[in-house]
Amino acid sequence: MFSGSTSHIHFVISEKNSEGNSLVVNASTYRDMRGEDTTCILQPGDHPFIKAVSYIPYRYAREMSWNDI
Repeated sequence: MFSGSTSHIHFVISEKNSEGNSLVVNASTYRDMRGEDTTCILQPGDHPFIKAVSYIPYRYAREMSWNDI
């Protein structure tokens, strides 16, 4: 997790670009609400941090420097 972040696990989903940055996404608890992205649903046990059904909200992906990851 990153400094100042909430208690969400984050995943790097791209290679570094020419500027040394990558795309990073987080996992959020899935609540079956309108607008939640169901492209990637994670189940408890998929990763030790995942305790409830979760999803990846790709619309909140951000580009981060490897120095900050």
